[in-house]
Amino acid sequence: MAHHSIFDVIKDHDRVLMWLNSLFLMCVAFLPFPTALMGEYGDQQLVVVIYAGSLAVTRLLLSWVWWYVSDKPHLADIDMDPSTMRAFGIRAWAIPLIFLVSIAISFFSVTAAVYSWLLLVIADFVLLRVLR
Repeated sequence: MAHHSIFDVIKDHDRVLMWLNSLFLMCVAFLPFPTALMGEYGDQQLVVVIYAGSLAVTRLLLSWVWWYVSDKPHLADIDMDPSTMRAFGIRAWAIPLIFLVSIAISFFSVTAAVYSWLLLVIADFVLLRVLR
């Protein structure tokens, strides 16, 4: 859904945007593999690291697409005040940060690392309230 929201405001493209979007979509296409690993071996630390790392990289690439087009007025029709842009930037870092922190937590407890993903819901709720 975030990908569609970003591309709603994009009115043109260049080679860099095509590469960033292709890398993002390759990561999305890869996600069934770590998801299947989680379903089968979710109690293993390496699997949690692979899953969380895959999702962090995927979200960082999507954020990179946003950051790239937000600095290029000829590519995107973005009419946002600076504080809203800053809030979206914070939100773009929150998801990968939670996944990266969960990787660190997995070295102590795999279960705690998996439960730390509940912070995604809380962080998104709080950040959306702040955005409004």
